[in-house]
Amino acid sequence: MDQRDGGGRAGADGLVELRVHGVSATGPDDLLDRPHVQQVAGDHRGGFYRPRPVDHEDRDAGAVTLEAYRWNNLPAGNAVRTLSMVILLPFMLINLAIWMRPAGAGGDPVIKALCRLLALTLTLMYVLSIVGVALDVIAWKCMSSPECLAGRTWLSWLGGRPAGLRLAVLALAPAAAISLVWALSARPALPSDVFRAADQPRAADRLTAVGRWDNEPLVARLRSIHVAAAFAALDLSLLGARSAQGLSVGTVALSAAAGLLLITCAVLLCTPPLTTPTELRLDRLVRALRTIALGLTVLVWILLLTSSASWPERNGLPGYNLTVVGLFIGQAVLLAALGVVLFWHRGRGPEVAPTLGFGALATSVAAISLAITFSAELVYRVSDVLNRGAPTAEALITSPPRACVWAILGFSLAVLVTLAVTAVVSVASRPGRIRAASAIVARDFPAVPADATPRLRQVRKTVARARFTERLLPLAVLYACLAGSGIAAVALGLLPTPPGELLQRYVGLPVSFVNFSIGVGSYLIAALIVGLVLGGIFAHRTPGSAVTSACCGTWARSGPDPRTRSRHRATPNVPFPN
Repeated sequence: MDQRDGGGRAGADGLVELRVHGVSATGPDDLLDRPHVQQVAGDHRGGFYRPRPVDHEDRDAGAVTLEAYRWNNLPAGNAVRTLSMVILLPFMLINLAIWMRPAGAGGDPVIKALCRLLALTLTLMYVLSIVGVALDVIAWKCMSSPECLAGRTWLSWLGGRPAGLRLAVLALAPAAAISLVWALSARPALPSDVFRAADQPRAADRLTAVGRWDNEPLVARLRSIHVAAAFAALDLSLLGARSAQGLSVGTVALSAAAGLLLITCAVLLCTPPLTTPTELRLDRLVRALRTIALGLTVLVWILLLTSSASWPERNGLPGYNLTVVGLFIGQAVLLAALGVVLFWHRGRGPEVAPTLGFGALATSVAAISLAITFSAELVYRVSDVLNRGAPTAEALITSPPRACVWAILGFSLAVLVTLAVTAVVSVASRPGRIRAASAIVARDFPAVPADATPRLRQVRKTVARARFTERLLPLAVLYACLAGSGIAAVALGLLPTPPGELLQRYVGLPVSFVNFSIGVGSYLIAALIVGLVLGGIFAHRTPGSAVTSACCGTWARSGPDPRTRSRHRATPNVPFPN
């Protein structure tokens, strides 16, 4: 029999009718259709509710017990939590890409390795974006400019100091950002052993087995590898700036150690034993790499702090723009390799659409493009603030790296072209979708009363709109191709010519128009981020903002008696949850 804290027993047949609301939440009293309910399990975020027992009511001992589960407060959060989820959206998409490989690929280790390497580039991009703000824009450019420091006491106290001291102090910002993400990802989770029966194997093949979803060993290894790679990227950025003062034995040795550490992290991500739960030697290895990375960062920080000689301060942080462009080119190469592998494994039947099988590629491109735009927007916006409103697209003292400017321009063009094609496809396909919807409605509802005509017209419009989803896959592939081309075009950031002058020289677009487009693209990215944050805050709190319409499901779960059979109980006008 089912027993919950503070609740009554289940019915005599051991069944509990559990009702769960949809995205647009409703109260437990509405779910149960009872005026008086009580919480019998859970907390304020997610809880189980049952009708209060009434002594004077005659209760059937064999009746099914009603119970409601309310979960709407689980995904809802405050602005800070939602903003963190938006910032981590590229990482969520790249984690999803590895599960979207075509059916013919199976457990192909090449696809998994490429997806994990792309995820590693996202970590490196996250580090380089903070490095671009703290070290390139602030420590190197702004603090060497009297115009930028004027009236800013929070920066002028460090201005005029040796470049090594400025870099060492501002390097604490990316180190703190890496540590923050490390701490958030290492928060203790509820162990799967709590739900696993004593006789249940740990690595069961059934989807219902909790042991199948116990991926803490793999997550811990990936976390250690990404943390080590993040600190190695920070070290290489600092050592690249240090090389402007002149190469020394310590600089070369630390650079070689940081580069070898980064290569080791990439190789480990391509190692098949990474997913083996009992590989204890690999656990010790990744923890050792993380410890080495921390020690190496401390040595690099001491090297910078003790460098008192004058450094040449011009053209931005030495090596930073080249590093960013190299990372973008590496991402383009990995995406191209992933596309080739997916093309090899895709279905080739006569009825298979040409765009099927590229879900992992489209999701990876979306993750990379979002990460690039978020990073570029962060550097661009900080530069704009420090420039006191002057156009950051010009060659000012605190202008962002040209790679970031090209990234914003490429993302804006990809989005605008995709939206334009989507509008054209929507208008062109509308007559065909309406005809198909009319045929479906005529087949499913051959005899409709006259008073139901408005409702039938509404159903026809809904079906016609729903059939547009069949065009989304080619549009997603189109955006993936455009965004991938934009990622490759970031290599133009290596040229000394600004984007406006380059496009005017070879394309004929005026410089002012290009700079205006870059500024508009930056504001579009900012609006996208704000829109995602607001949507995440209100989606689960406001019924009108819910991503799907309210729905409620009802089903029964069997009791411990093996002779008792689960059954689904249909409830009028209450659809089963999606």
